[in-house]
Amino acid sequence: MLKVDRIKVIVIAFMLLSTFSTLIPEGVSEGPRNDGKDTSVEPVTIKVSMNAEITKITCTLNDYRTTEVMIDGRKYIKISIPGESNTMERGKPDLPRVCRSIIIPDDTRMGVKILNVEYEDIYNILIVPSKGNLPRTVNPDDVPYQFDEIYSKDEWYPGDLAKLREPYILRDFRAQVVEIYPFQYNPVRKILRIYNKIELEILPVAPGKVNVFDRKKPLLSLDEEFKEIYKREFINFDKIDYRGINFAFPEYSNCRLYTPVDDHGNMLIICYDDFYDEMKPFVTWKNMKGIPTEMVNLSEVGATADDIHDYIINYYNTHGLTFVLLVGDAEQVPTMMVSGHASDPSYSYIVGDDHYPDIFVGRFSAENTDHVVTQVERSVDYEKYPQADGEWYHKGTGIASDEGPGDDGEYDYQHIRNIRSDLLGYTYTSVDELYDGSQGGEDAPGDPSASMVSTALNEGRGIVNYCGHGSQTSWGTTGFSNGDVNALVNDNKLPFIFSVACFNGQFVSGTCFAEAWLRATDDNTGEPTGAIATFMSSKAQAWSPPMDAQDEFVDILVESYQNNIKRTIGGLVFNGCMHMNDEYGSEGYAETDAWHLFGDPSLEVRTDTPGSMTVIYNDTMPASATTFDVTVVGVEDALCALSRNGVLLGYDYTDSSGHATIELSEPVGESCMLDLVVTAYNKMPYFGQVQVISVDFYWEPEYPNTGEPIHFYGVAEGSVSSWHWDFGDGETSEEQNPIHTYYAEGIYDVTLTITNSDGTFSITKSVQVKDNWEPIAIAHPEFYAGNNPTVHFDGSDSWDPDGTIVSYYWDFADGNTSTEVSPTHTYAEDGIYNVTLTVTDDRGAIGVAHCEIRVDAYTPPVTTAEVYGAIGYEGWYRGKSVKVRLIATDWSGVNYTAYRVDNGPWNIYEEPFRIWGEGYHWIDFYSVDIYGNIERVKTVEIKIDGTSPSLDIEISGERRGEWYSSSVVITCNASDTLSGLHGVYYSLDGSRWEEYVEPIHIDVDGIHIFRAYAEDVAGNTFGGLNAYQIKIDRVPPRTTYMIEGLGSEGDYYRNVTVTLIPFDGGTGVNHTFYRMDGGEWMEYTEPIFVDEPGSHTLEFYSTDNLGHEEEVHILRFNITNFNFRLRITNPQNGLYIFGRQTFFIDRTIIIGGITVKAELEPYDPDVPPEYDSVVFYVDEKKVEEFASPPFEWSWEGSAFGKHTITVKAIHEESTLSQSMEVMIFKLL
Repeated sequence: MLKVDRIKVIVIAFMLLSTFSTLIPEGVSEGPRNDGKDTSVEPVTIKVSMNAEITKITCTLNDYRTTEVMIDGRKYIKISIPGESNTMERGKPDLPRVCRSIIIPDDTRMGVKILNVEYEDIYNILIVPSKGNLPRTVNPDDVPYQFDEIYSKDEWYPGDLAKLREPYILRDFRAQVVEIYPFQYNPVRKILRIYNKIELEILPVAPGKVNVFDRKKPLLSLDEEFKEIYKREFINFDKIDYRGINFAFPEYSNCRLYTPVDDHGNMLIICYDDFYDEMKPFVTWKNMKGIPTEMVNLSEVGATADDIHDYIINYYNTHGLTFVLLVGDAEQVPTMMVSGHASDPSYSYIVGDDHYPDIFVGRFSAENTDHVVTQVERSVDYEKYPQADGEWYHKGTGIASDEGPGDDGEYDYQHIRNIRSDLLGYTYTSVDELYDGSQGGEDAPGDPSASMVSTALNEGRGIVNYCGHGSQTSWGTTGFSNGDVNALVNDNKLPFIFSVACFNGQFVSGTCFAEAWLRATDDNTGEPTGAIATFMSSKAQAWSPPMDAQDEFVDILVESYQNNIKRTIGGLVFNGCMHMNDEYGSEGYAETDAWHLFGDPSLEVRTDTPGSMTVIYNDTMPASATTFDVTVVGVEDALCALSRNGVLLGYDYTDSSGHATIELSEPVGESCMLDLVVTAYNKMPYFGQVQVISVDFYWEPEYPNTGEPIHFYGVAEGSVSSWHWDFGDGETSEEQNPIHTYYAEGIYDVTLTITNSDGTFSITKSVQVKDNWEPIAIAHPEFYAGNNPTVHFDGSDSWDPDGTIVSYYWDFADGNTSTEVSPTHTYAEDGIYNVTLTVTDDRGAIGVAHCEIRVDAYTPPVTTAEVYGAIGYEGWYRGKSVKVRLIATDWSGVNYTAYRVDNGPWNIYEEPFRIWGEGYHWIDFYSVDIYGNIERVKTVEIKIDGTSPSLDIEISGERRGEWYSSSVVITCNASDTLSGLHGVYYSLDGSRWEEYVEPIHIDVDGIHIFRAYAEDVAGNTFGGLNAYQIKIDRVPPRTTYMIEGLGSEGDYYRNVTVTLIPFDGGTGVNHTFYRMDGGEWMEYTEPIFVDEPGSHTLEFYSTDNLGHEEEVHILRFNITNFNFRLRITNPQNGLYIFGRQTFFIDRTIIIGGITVKAELEPYDPDVPPEYDSVVFYVDEKKVEEFASPPFEWSWEGSAFGKHTITVKAIHEESTLSQSMEVMIFKLL
């Protein structure tokens, strides 16, 4: 721990909105707070407030960690904030950042404005450089530290205190990640600045252009599963004023007044056709449970990944969507591809151009029906038939390597051990520790084996967390592989598995590790074994970002966040990815793209032995009912569902009191038996039945008058023991078929209540009574569509319930009318006409009827073409084909649509068709309506390019072996022969992709990673995956020093220790040499101790492994016998008028007389200064001498201009001096 004085500097930073610049003065030093995690306080506190579209954020730093790292024999400090990520820019200072997402307006560009900061400075501290975002194929301990050129710049890193990433859209909201930097470092001055508090605003600055949210409908409801995500994801979610934020859809501007209500998720299953029948039990169960589920065959969707994505997007926009389950292996149901890796998660990217899932996607990967059957069986049984005495649900296994460090500075085993602590603090009673090496605790000495995993899982485990190396078919730690999975006998004791490892989910070629877990069965019993769900990646994962996602997955599982409780495996794992995206940005996006959920995304996980539920409800209901009440005693969020023969009728979740009201879209209408299913987290499901009883009544006459007797007739099933009528006017009857008379006009609610052996049932209907009923107008034809403009109308069927019709009046909606009963009318123009017939009876009452008339004698249909495919730029599509859908409209009806491709034969359009082949294509089409009106031929041009561009990368420079000894120039040459080249993009050392416009010059020593890819106008890419390693060592080492001793500015008391700090960004330091006072050169191996009094000169230099030799550095210092520091305390920098400092400036100006003061500050407060005299000089002329303090001299006269004040302390013929320059303007 550094021991330094602490002074807090509070700065108010006034910002210009156009520049967002910050004024930050220098501070003083403080040491790091903690070398370990302080669990008593949150490391970072975030407070949020909102005013319209402005979000104010206050970030308070409460705690952080420091770790010592030795580099070339020198101690460096690595800083981290528990739960937060570091910048990970290779070679630059490794500093933490705080990343949070906020909801922003749909169509606005936002900016950052710093309002206020509080900070502290630490001096003489070395901050470790970052090793960058390393893949898990590399051990971080094997990667040497390298120093970026920023270590030689006198500037702060990072330069900004806060910045915004590009906007993204998460289902219902446009959002943006705010990156806040509580630490800055100046490598030259060796100052670490710690911001204890940063206050900032996110505010609109301009119209938005990136990822603008083009809403198609108002936001009136929120999916319950995603609402919980929003609570965790967006720090301003509960601050949003829906009347103030700009949701940017003017046609629905009033919807800003709505606060969205909760909704619950539905599921779409896209199934390989051959597996449809095997999936039916799964669909039936999901609907019975209360998750609206629809299954479609792949043949209805299309053959390509783009077809599937288009279908999902359309379904999402049409029906709403929360879960998607793909059924089939990649050969049966294709996956999307991103950077050469399988990417089912890309199906979840629906709204906006980003990597935040808008739905939860899972896959039953199956090559045959047996694979489907076992995955259906295990998923249904896990939810429907849990083991009432299952102790294995609350047991887990943790497996990890001993390599690292990664996220939060943790090695893999430390990461999994911390997860274990979280689980044991929840419902879990034991979690195995299977770690490489000997890590203590319950981890056995040595490396764990595959048999240890088998033993644990065969006993039964509910959860497995893995972090380490992996392959397509195994875990690196333990070596547990596909064969070991298939040998398991953990029948129906199936864990859900979260794996941080490379390639475990690479299912495109061969059976991967993730698939094996879901397909495994016991050879002897046929029961499902393996796992209930796995979350595994199809690519080589990075080291740190996935660990963050796994942390978040467990934090949500164990209910660390009361406002974000997830029960489904899809909600858990994808929420973890969203947190990773927030923390790591583009490094997180790459992981999200390739991280696959194998299993049912809507599966409700179990973490404890299931308990029972007390469910209270009426086991009968009338056929006319539209609601059904259920009470689950003491259980909130229980899902209650009514279904009939596997068809879901309605569902609801219990509230905090345990009550749910299931709403039916329409009455059942007839006697039948309904199934009631109640499910809840860690509970045994409840199954019940509800008998629907039919009861009804009717009356005559249908149109009663006041004072007229009405005959009521009751109808009910079964043996009725009692009838009770309530006529709504205070009168009742106990007869089955009573007669009742109303004496006043009105609408009366009549209720019939019957009692039979099944219970008591009621039905209510409204009976209207009038003195005079309106006539009933009946107009023919009610609907007409044709090309004959002459239409025959007929009103002769009109009638009056209690009188006679005396007049008829027709309005033909084109300005013409008629009073005939059955007129004929001819229309002069095509159009849609709403014809009105009005009839009047003998007492003046009127009745109205309408006819819809569509005349289409001259107007042809209108046909449009929609093209579906992977769209690139300038109208080009990438791939080998596109799908074309022709949409024809005509108010009279379309007879047919015809089309041809590339001037070929004409075809009758029946369904969407594909255009195959690269190049230019032309689609001609037209439609004909049912009356023969022919549309003019239209033409659409379609451009397809499925061939990637070519890319040649040339790296030039002077080489010495594998190292370049000069600057390196990288030249990229790309071309495309069809759609043309859109651009070349490159990434250097893990930075964001930038467009290549000219040769790239690299002149910074070190090992650089260069990637590039070419993209054509259609969007086809080539490159990007191969990394070019460029090693440069063009400059000699740089050696600095640290001198430690009592004293300063070259004068030290009795002795000093000089530490030389060499570093080389290239091949590394070979030797460091030094000599003292002109003596012989020696190799530097340890700090240099000097205690001989007098003046000394230390010369030193270093060489690197490529032979570069730096220039000799010279350090001069004095060893004295002065046990104090001499200081001139007055004047200091500033303007002095008559001896008083009026304000501070960076020089000393004196007007009038002044008292010059000096102090002797002892190094040891307990030992007084040892000196003979103190002498004051002006311009080397002695003006005063003192034998004891105070050392003060009144300066009364001098010439105008610049003068030098010198103070000397003399002791045993040695002299210690201090000087300063002053400017005299007038001295009285």
